[in-house]
Amino acid sequence: MNKRSTVLYWGPCVLLAIALIFKRIGRGYMYLASDYLFLAVSLIAGVGLTQSAVQLAKGGGAPGRVFIKILFALVVLIGAPTFFLAGNIGADTWLTRAPKDFDTAGARSTARAFETLDDPGPQLLSAISEAVQRRRVVGLGEGHHLTSEYSQAKVALVRYLHEHEGFDLLAFESPIATLELALQNMKESNDPEAGLSGLFAVWHTEEVLPLFKYVLSTWSTERPLRLVGIDPQHFFQDWNSAGKFLQETLAEVDGPLAAEEAAERNRWESIMRKRKHCRSDDPMVAAGRDLYLRMADVLRNEAEARRESTPDRALRLELAAMVADGIAVDWEILTLSNPESFYLRDRTMAANIIRLADQLLPDSRIMVWAHNTHLTRRPDLQQGLALDVYRSSIWWRGGRRPWEITMGRLLGEHFAADYYSLGWLTRGGRCGSMYRFGDWDPVRALRRDSVESLLGPEEAPAVFLDLDKHRSYYAGRSLCFREGHSTWWRAEIQQQFDGLLILDKVSPPDRSPLRHSV
Repeated sequence: MNKRSTVLYWGPCVLLAIALIFKRIGRGYMYLASDYLFLAVSLIAGVGLTQSAVQLAKGGGAPGRVFIKILFALVVLIGAPTFFLAGNIGADTWLTRAPKDFDTAGARSTARAFETLDDPGPQLLSAISEAVQRRRVVGLGEGHHLTSEYSQAKVALVRYLHEHEGFDLLAFESPIATLELALQNMKESNDPEAGLSGLFAVWHTEEVLPLFKYVLSTWSTERPLRLVGIDPQHFFQDWNSAGKFLQETLAEVDGPLAAEEAAERNRWESIMRKRKHCRSDDPMVAAGRDLYLRMADVLRNEAEARRESTPDRALRLELAAMVADGIAVDWEILTLSNPESFYLRDRTMAANIIRLADQLLPDSRIMVWAHNTHLTRRPDLQQGLALDVYRSSIWWRGGRRPWEITMGRLLGEHFAADYYSLGWLTRGGRCGSMYRFGDWDPVRALRRDSVESLLGPEEAPAVFLDLDKHRSYYAGRSLCFREGHSTWWRAEIQQQFDGLLILDKVSPPDRSPLRHSV
């Protein structure tokens, strides 16, 4: 290989590596620009690799080496633009067109506008009341975590639904034990921030804090708003909370079993910190899972015995049983890969809500605070590049495929018309970064064929669309919607959500450090 050929080969490789590093560490607008940098560098690299292959061929290089270089060049030249145009970046704005057969004006005529985010206004609240008045469970989604405006509007809706529509239980996508201990702390200290500490860190924000102020104010009334966690995840920082909660409840039920739990928890903690993955046939995994399932049965039997005499105590025992069930699920998650582990978590959250609704609190109406992904009704009908990868045969395990299962689908199957899935989307803005504390990520540019572009607010901060009531506008028409802050899915939107709240723009929340911890 001559000097020029070497430069043409290794130069593009170095440029590609630099572009990928920039894409990985870029922040804010640098992160947004990294897509365009990656495309430009990839095309330059592809041309350079092609020239390197030509030089090698002219110099009498081995045909095998020439073929490999040409193949590498084609991968770069074809793969980079494909990645760029796959649905996550600003190129969508000029490559897509609004669907001609969609009655945009008719669908927009059904929209109800917010007056302000923290005070939605009587017209909007009236429309939402009509939509949910006969429902038992209402899912309150969010297109991405760490947004100020989603939380402001959701807190206002939770308060309204509690005060005017009889909803008295709010189930959070947060660890059961951590939230229960935090609420106990809040009750003792009379400090709303103590309760806030029980949620996942993405909601440790000033915008969510008013919810706990409101919850605390209702506890002295005839209709208190009850909060519960439903998430089985109790890894690492939440592991201590799970152990503390189980020890408190097991101590008066079964002392020897409490001692077994403490020993097993210590062993499992060492496994978690030393291993990233366990084999499904690992005897330690089976033994740990069996212990926590047995523990859940003991707690559940005790809860059943106390249900009539001391219902509050019975509920706490049942929550402890859910924690034990959740830890058994955590053991199983250690043996699975995404997306199977993700949907195993969804199945557990759905089971927790169903048990609360059907057996423990049969007279309650339930609000569920979670990400849109968990609340969609028919994930199996969604289309998207990442989903196509998940749907490849490598993930097949027989029976219903894991990506077909979300909490929303299972709640829809169980409650039927008594479940209302309310998705939350935005036209643009910024959201807090999930992986870089204090930083932000851009909400990528709109596609012209997206729900957000076609039906989003024009002169108001947000609009509400009752898709279930006006299904005829959407049936048979596939539209795009954002999954997270960047990825685009495509589906008949009324198959995924019963209603939509579309915000004009979002911004990062105020993530002030908490003074309390569980």
